[in-house]
Amino acid sequence: MNIELIVTGVPSGRGAAPIILAAIVLLPIAVVLAASAQRRGRGPTWSKLLAPLGRWTWPAWAAARYGFGWPVRRSIDRLYGLLVTESGDVILVRHDRHDQRPYHTLPGGTIQSDDERPEDVLGRWSGGAASAVEGWELVHVQQRAGHQELLFWGRLTSQQLDAARAATRHHLEAVPMTPAGLAHLDLHPHGVSEVIRRLAAERPRLA
Repeated sequence: MNIELIVTGVPSGRGAAPIILAAIVLLPIAVVLAASAQRRGRGPTWSKLLAPLGRWTWPAWAAARYGFGWPVRRSIDRLYGLLVTESGDVILVRHDRHDQRPYHTLPGGTIQSDDERPEDVLGRWSGGAASAVEGWELVHVQQRAGHQELLFWGRLTSQQLDAARAATRHHLEAVPMTPAGLAHLDLHPHGVSEVIRRLAAERPRLA
């Protein structure tokens, strides 16, 4: 499937602004101190001069990539799987609420400290079937105020879906990935649901 990676939103100023401000203030001072130290003999090293920068929290784009193909922060950022079967159905998790309309989400959630790749995150929802998914592809990154939401696409056979249903306590449903198939569903979270509906509308191009 050929989908252009889309990144929406702007990283929160909580991470980037302090670093940029610190660099603007401290870098000229460091240059002057280094030049002065050269004239007088051995002075403080660059690592010591720039050490204050290391105390700031680095934004998501400076975090480790691990096996996700995109910088992520564990225990903060979230990952969801857009798993599509050979018949064109998308796998959703149904959440039942007492006396309320059920809602649906994609399999996935917060990236934990020991997660190294998408299947580690999705395995908690699909009963291990995520390890059999083919063609993992990062198709969307949504920047939120305090976290990122990564959306991965992959193929899962109907046989693997049956195995996943038998191995997990979650209610997995196969829903036609078409505008009509998704129209009656309450999809969460909102940003991810918009992407799903857009991709469903482009389904002929994705086939």
